[in-house]
Amino acid sequence: MNEEKTPSVDVLELLLKAEPTKLLEKQVKLKRFSELCGADVIFKLRGLPYNRAAELQNDTTEDTNVHIVLAGVTDPSLKDKALMEKYGVPTPAELVKKMLLPGEIVDLAREVEKLSGFRATTIEDVKKKIDNDPETQLMYYLFTQLGLLPGDYYSLPAGDKVVIRAFWETYMGVLSKRAKHKGNPRFDKNAIKRRS
Repeated sequence: MNEEKTPSVDVLELLLKAEPTKLLEKQVKLKRFSELCGADVIFKLRGLPYNRAAELQNDTTEDTNVHIVLAGVTDPSLKDKALMEKYGVPTPAELVKKMLLPGEIVDLAREVEKLSGFRATTIEDVKKKIDNDPETQLMYYLFTQLGLLPGDYYSLPAGDKVVIRAFWETYMGVLSKRAKHKGNPRFDKNAIKRRS
């Protein structure tokens, strides 16, 4: 057995040389407010530290996105008393819900999540994978044809996933044969019906 040797890299040494990671930041222009105010309205966002992100992941209320926005928006201060008075609300969470549209809340929350290392896979990444990644193709089929969410599939016992994968590969093989032999009466059911 001949194993290729790769150059040995001391990962610990590399990590010791690297600067400690700072939380990522980003500025996001809010189009609706910019149009209303006649000037660019920019929200400054910052990724969340581990403990805060973990805390929010365990939040099972419907206001999770609101709390992510509150934790990740550093400017303007969404806890400003004058801003809460302007909108007639008692809490920062109520301010976010009254001031921002639901889609704006979701968009800002997703940006904060990305800055925190979540949502690294984008919608475009998934669309590209549908064309050439068998696992993603299976997930697409299970979702569109059977309404099964990817999380439901991944939570199945390993044996069930193996069987589903085998069924999927067999099904795809049958479709491939039909596509190759389309018009050939031996394989094309429609051609057989037309001859009858």
